[in-house]
Amino acid sequence: MVDAAGSKAPELRGTRAVVAIFLVVASLGGGAAWGWTSGGGPMGGLLGILIGAAVGALLFTILRAGAQA
Repeated sequence: MVDAAGSKAPELRGTRAVVAIFLVVASLGGGAAWGWTSGGGPMGGLLGILIGAAVGALLFTILRAGAQA
């Protein structure tokens, strides 16, 4: 049960939400492109997507923490 005192997680809205989504998608695309062109081919692309997802999650977490502060 959620406490009514405000223990709810902060939500990103407006411009911050658009920036967060753009950064996550850009990191996924950039990671895939980097992995593919670095000589890894399809497997490098998959590795790049994993690295891009990690970077995107980190950026999203930083933006969300900034919204809470």
